[in-house]
Amino acid sequence: MVRKLIGLALSVAFLSMNVSAQDAKAVIADATKALGAESLTSITYSGSAANVSFLQSRQINMPLLPITNYVRAIDLSAPASRHTGNTNNPPGGAQTGPPAPGVFNQAVTAQQAVLTQPWTNQVELWITPWAFLKGAAANNATARTQRVDGKNYTVLSWSPAVKAPSDASYVINGYINDQKMVERVETWLQNDILGDMKVEATYTDWKDFGGVKAPAKIVQKRGGLPFFEVNVTAAKANPPDIAALIAGPAPAGRGGGGAPGGGGAPGGGGAPGGRGGGAGAPPAGGPPAGGGGRGQGGGAPAGGPPAAGAAQGGRGGAVPPVPGGGAPPAAGGGGGQRGPAAVTASAEKMADGVYRIIGGYVSLAIQMEDYIFVLEGGENDARSVANIAEIKKAIPGLPIRYVFNTHPHSDHAGGLGAYVAEGATIITHQNNKKFFEDAFSTPRTLLVKTDTLAKAQEAAKAKGQTVKVKVEGIGDKKVYKDKNHTVELYYMKTNLGTKKEPDYTPHSEGWMLAYLPKEKILFQGDFTIAAPPANDHVMQVMVPNVFDRLKLDFEKYVPVHAANPNVAQSRADVLKAIGREK
Repeated sequence: MVRKLIGLALSVAFLSMNVSAQDAKAVIADATKALGAESLTSITYSGSAANVSFLQSRQINMPLLPITNYVRAIDLSAPASRHTGNTNNPPGGAQTGPPAPGVFNQAVTAQQAVLTQPWTNQVELWITPWAFLKGAAANNATARTQRVDGKNYTVLSWSPAVKAPSDASYVINGYINDQKMVERVETWLQNDILGDMKVEATYTDWKDFGGVKAPAKIVQKRGGLPFFEVNVTAAKANPPDIAALIAGPAPAGRGGGGAPGGGGAPGGGGAPGGRGGGAGAPPAGGPPAGGGGRGQGGGAPAGGPPAAGAAQGGRGGAVPPVPGGGAPPAAGGGGGQRGPAAVTASAEKMADGVYRIIGGYVSLAIQMEDYIFVLEGGENDARSVANIAEIKKAIPGLPIRYVFNTHPHSDHAGGLGAYVAEGATIITHQNNKKFFEDAFSTPRTLLVKTDTLAKAQEAAKAKGQTVKVKVEGIGDKKVYKDKNHTVELYYMKTNLGTKKEPDYTPHSEGWMLAYLPKEKILFQGDFTIAAPPANDHVMQVMVPNVFDRLKLDFEKYVPVHAANPNVAQSRADVLKAIGREK
């Protein structure tokens, strides 16, 4: 009996070694044949799609919004890709207001798809099944067997030439099922909030479309959150008009309307001053230790939406697009790109022990009796590093105990990691608590050389320790008080005076403001008061909360998105903008 068991074990071991050692080229050839792609140079598919303004929407896990007349074109010989469609959704990242017609139009250009160029700008091409196999064939892919959720797969892995900011090689994995079909492709993107964030695209219900096969369902997730979906109803191999489809509609002012060409929106925050978005994975084709966290990422999706929390133009200064292609990544790191320009900050005294920290997104530093309380962490790590240095100059000798986050949008949370590394507790609404705990606990191996929290994680690991992520979630109100100052934090609601649900604002389900009653300073995340009349957000949310519900008696108004010129505003400025001046 023992001999039989030993023989069986040896047979299983031999079979496992035989499969895992198989020639990757043969696996690629079999998968290419199964897809009907042996002579494929280009493909187009169409149907309906859906996307989300990732980590810029009302909810962290926001339902996807529809894209009609969706068309994706992939030129494997260039290589390059473009996808277009029509939208009729509420505008802006928060999707507030009435629906408005729009155009979905994103691309990966041939210049971007060179594997020595930033990975973020091209990863959405390479995670498609056809491009993945092309990349595997050209980049010394390896093969191994792996069992996932009770199914056996042959996993092909390869790396582009470009490196992550940590100098680690990016790895992209494709899971080939027993029908030789590409069922899943995954890689990782580094990000200020999420560190090593997993990007995963699944391809199911493959169908034959005139000799070439395409998946009827495509689902992409980032950090485990829904990001983009396609329902494919038609596909065509080697379309004769592939050049025109890749070129896209003519930019406005050059003989035609239509959306400008170019790729995805900036990754990981869209705020100025970031390190650029990249993608990456840990060595040996496996996921980062601990898995990808929940949150945002860089780059535009594979036929997908604006990337990972692109900032909304007009509020915080979206990064301008790169001519002819994708927008520059931000707030999340980008392999193969130069580092950011020097980031500076300065402190402006507003009252005894209260400093307005300016240079990018505005923070407020408050000198409590034996610690510092910071309002808003900054848009990215570089901004927070500069702000923290300036805060310590203005208020020397005290630790930063708390950093208050107004809401979890990527351009307002991208700098929190530096405060976690300082040992500070993140104060936020309870709706955001678990997200931040998970996000800042995620390994940051792709950012070790450039990110403050990643460096702290590595230093702690060398000592056999971990960096503790402390998050305090609060409800409708919380007051922090000592003999120096009082800081009042309030949840921003909507549907006031009604029984309608939900009661969170249309901008974010986890949005709060701060008020210093002794100094009569109101600090708020996203309502910049420009020339009157005030925008709908101010009228629908700020006015009923600040004036009608809370009746806050402020004299100075400090928005995170500074006004132009960059000065603190007054109650009179706000009253004029909302039409309530006396």
